[in-house]
Amino acid sequence: MTKQISRTNDSRERPIDRSLIELREISKRFLNRDVVKGLSFNIKRGELFVILGPSGSGKTTTLRLLAGLERPDAGEIFINDQMIAGRNFFIQPEARNVGMVFQEYALFPNLTVKDNIAFGLHKLEKIERQRIIERMLELVGLQDHINRYPHELSGGEQQRVAFARALAPSPVVILLDEPFSNVDADMRLRIRRDMQRILRKSNITAILVTHNQEDAFAIADRIAVMNKGQIEQIATPSEMYHSPATRFVADFVGEADFINGAVENNLIRTAVGDFPTAGFDSGTSVQVMIRPSDISFKADKEGDGVVTDLEFKGSETLYFLRLSSGEFVHSIQNSESLIEIGTKVKIEVRPAQVLAFPIEVPDPHSQQSRPRVIE
Repeated sequence: MTKQISRTNDSRERPIDRSLIELREISKRFLNRDVVKGLSFNIKRGELFVILGPSGSGKTTTLRLLAGLERPDAGEIFINDQMIAGRNFFIQPEARNVGMVFQEYALFPNLTVKDNIAFGLHKLEKIERQRIIERMLELVGLQDHINRYPHELSGGEQQRVAFARALAPSPVVILLDEPFSNVDADMRLRIRRDMQRILRKSNITAILVTHNQEDAFAIADRIAVMNKGQIEQIATPSEMYHSPATRFVADFVGEADFINGAVENNLIRTAVGDFPTAGFDSGTSVQVMIRPSDISFKADKEGDGVVTDLEFKGSETLYFLRLSSGEFVHSIQNSESLIEIGTKVKIEVRPAQVLAFPIEVPDPHSQQSRPRVIE
């Protein structure tokens, strides 16, 4: 099949695709340490794309590479089919038409809300500049705060001003670095919904980095999970949760327990029951992934599980269960009735929602490390 080609800034040929942003084998080192290693992924136009990972995984560095605040040591970055970074080629941040909202917002304390939003619009005529400011204020719901200074605003309001300032020049993409980290828990849900609404209404492509899986699940069209400078998996929130591609993703995304098992006579034998082998060879040692929602139990004097602790969460209760093997699992149950600590219980696992991983994984990206779905 013949592919169409287009010309980039350095006249090299590359395939045309529908992606707005493309990273090709991007790497970055700091102090002889690989912070980002061979990243390759695409982001679609209008997509809300979240890079999720623990501290030190390389997610913020990836965002800074896209913004032009860092230069890649290897690889190429394209926006709108135009190269913005590559070997001996680099477009400065101010020429990339990329908006960025920093974690600490970086508002100018001596400027009003209006002037903060207008900061990137100085090349426009006064009438056009005023029109955009009014539209941004309406979009973020701050029409009544136009003449206030940052210190007169709440954390959530400051964030919205930073958001409006980034959106005002009509960037091709907006980058958000941990945008919910500086607001309290009570405001987090509201601000997250407001941001998603604004992004959808603006029809703008956005890339958000966070270590918080709840934020990622709530806002993302797709999530890229990063670990040690590499992408472990890119998927929708639902796919990521139900079908994690690696042991790291399974552990990092959503609560999960891992129960040791051994393949014997075409079964994986564990302390919570036996499961089909899903293609593992006899004698293979594995860990079976179990989510708290996968486990149900009931009080039973003959049961081989024991309730060791519980956390009341309102409509649900999280139970800590000790198995006969000494291993522990968790179970989420309706809180209408509580089972007391110390109660013996019979545990049942719904195997259609369980995955198994080989215990010994020398290469986290090798085919052998991929989970096997237990049907």
